[in-house]
Amino acid sequence: MSAPGHTVTEDGDLEAGFDELAPLSPNDSDWDAINSQLVGHKKSGPELETLLSGTSSSRRPAVQRFYAQQNDLIDAFMETQHIHRGVFTNDRTVEDAQAQKALNLSFAANVVLLAVRLGIALVSGSLSLLIATLDAVLDVISSAMLYWTSRASKKANKYLYPVGQERMEPLGIIVFSVIMATACISVLAESIKALINPPAQTDIPMLWVVVGGTVGVVLMKLALFLYCRGSLNPAVRAFALDHLNDVLVNGIGLGGALLGAKVATYWDPVIAISLSCWVVWSWGGQAREHILNLVGRSAPPELLQKLTFLAYHHDLRVRYIDTVRAYTFGSTFIAEVDIVLPADMSLREAHDIGESLQMKFEMLPEVARAFVHLDHEATHAPEH
Repeated sequence: MSAPGHTVTEDGDLEAGFDELAPLSPNDSDWDAINSQLVGHKKSGPELETLLSGTSSSRRPAVQRFYAQQNDLIDAFMETQHIHRGVFTNDRTVEDAQAQKALNLSFAANVVLLAVRLGIALVSGSLSLLIATLDAVLDVISSAMLYWTSRASKKANKYLYPVGQERMEPLGIIVFSVIMATACISVLAESIKALINPPAQTDIPMLWVVVGGTVGVVLMKLALFLYCRGSLNPAVRAFALDHLNDVLVNGIGLGGALLGAKVATYWDPVIAISLSCWVVWSWGGQAREHILNLVGRSAPPELLQKLTFLAYHHDLRVRYIDTVRAYTFGSTFIAEVDIVLPADMSLREAHDIGESLQMKFEMLPEVARAFVHLDHEATHAPEH
């Protein structure tokens, strides 16, 4: 892609017309002009309805999805102006404090709820509630593990860990997922045995205590899920999934225990098997996601486009943007961008342009580390 002052040969996934964005120097008035041009390409609700009215019903969902994605991308481009203007500091103190509060609340709640669910399981004797209790034991163990890995990932020791410990969190989540899946498989085996040789049907002792305690657990876990689900911190998101699993496991587990006691004994192991499969599937998906992140999966197109937009409007002396790539580094990304500068430019100028662009990239919340490669021509083989 050509940089400011040159013809743009690619406009990514945006509709035709984005190459009309005139390259401007990065001052406030220029960014106001860029924003007005960007807003002109957004589709408002009425405009989108007009477009959709002339579209066949089979193509309408795809067209609507395209313009929704384009509007989101334009909003992301407009947010980068704060980096160019120098008013964005990427101060994550508030976000980190909120994440730490969520971790503390989740850990404390898991310890308290373990005692409650242990008593419920001992009183009821239900397999469905047993899996909820086993889940509670693992919750406490995994909470401590996630709490520790989250804290370890924030500690910087450039001598022992030159690139940081960002990958401690996804590694902890993978181990947690394996433990959860293993425990549920063992309960699955016990449930199958109970299904083959069902026990005699008996009433649940202290029924209202069991029901009341389980409903209290479900409500508390639902509140914690709602609190944690919006966090960008991977450990907090893992806790959110755990809280949602607990809502399902305890709610459905209570239903299985009641059905097994009041209707037919096979209901209890059947529901326990279903819950085990659900937990294995959900945490297996978490493990797969974080394994791919540790391997170094390519960043989504939206981040690559944002990096390109930042580089495009960085400095008028950048002649071309040669290569833009980004890949996962644990829960964040490493970005690599190659730009072409004039061959006769001084080392000092080239260094300042490259370093300032690198600092802009690293202000993006998604980017943990950025590398900017400076070149004087773009006709060589692809970058290594």
